[in-house]
Amino acid sequence: MIASSPRLLARALRLTVFGLVASFPLAAFAQTSKPTSAEQVERLIGSAQLGRPPVLWFGSDPKINLGSGPAGWTADSGGQLAARSPDAWGRQGAAFGLAAEAKGGVAVSGSTTLGPHKGPINPKSGTVLFFFRPGENSAPPMLLFSRADWGNPNYLSLRINAVGGRWELTLAVADTRASAKATQANFATLQPGAWTFVALAWQENAGLCRFRYWAGDLATGELTEGEHDTTPLDPTPGIFTIAGRRADNIAKYGTAPLLFSGGLLHHFAIYDDALSEDAVKRIYLAACLR
Repeated sequence: MIASSPRLLARALRLTVFGLVASFPLAAFAQTSKPTSAEQVERLIGSAQLGRPPVLWFGSDPKINLGSGPAGWTADSGGQLAARSPDAWGRQGAAFGLAAEAKGGVAVSGSTTLGPHKGPINPKSGTVLFFFRPGENSAPPMLLFSRADWGNPNYLSLRINAVGGRWELTLAVADTRASAKATQANFATLQPGAWTFVALAWQENAGLCRFRYWAGDLATGELTEGEHDTTPLDPTPGIFTIAGRRADNIAKYGTAPLLFSGGLLHHFAIYDDALSEDAVKRIYLAACLR
């Protein structure tokens, strides 16, 4: 079960998915869509229904960029990524994760050279969303993704931390107002072995960057959401990694790898603008329904 952290002003949105009851408007969605399958989720993620399609999208194949951005964006696996089973809907070989021999997270090739922002992250406005399942024998802390490294002014990440015996989904982002040059916000408690949908959207305005986040367990139909403000993201591009810190930085600085070992990921998408609350909830509802 996912629940909001008591440290934040986040609220839990409960969806009775099989009864099609929800606390947000479904009428327009129901008229145009039948959110009953993985294919519907895929259409939503890649569709203009959400605005512009993603600039980078690793669906169930981590080696293919299904986004609208430069074709050169691919996971620089080097034997570090492998197809895994099953995905959130039980499809065999339709998820991916770190290979057993991986020594670090997987860098996205071209992440500091391609695209209008010299990387997949637009520092002014953007969204990252994906589905993930921590391994039952995994050990936090684990890094789901990061832009640059801790302490840099362009740092942005989602990680899993151990807090008071719980597994907390945590946003960590550069903030020049913080003494450590970064702030963290725990916003959802995770159940090991359970599939979770997460979306993180941000928008710079009036000298601040506002992050909005959503996290929902696909089994319970409970979506947690909240906000977190920081100073604006530095536009300097940083290497974008998935499922752990960069292997070269681990060796160079002796930092913990934070590997997402034993975990599964799929439909990892990055957008060039902040998706609306309605767009995020459409994807989540489609994922929950069968």
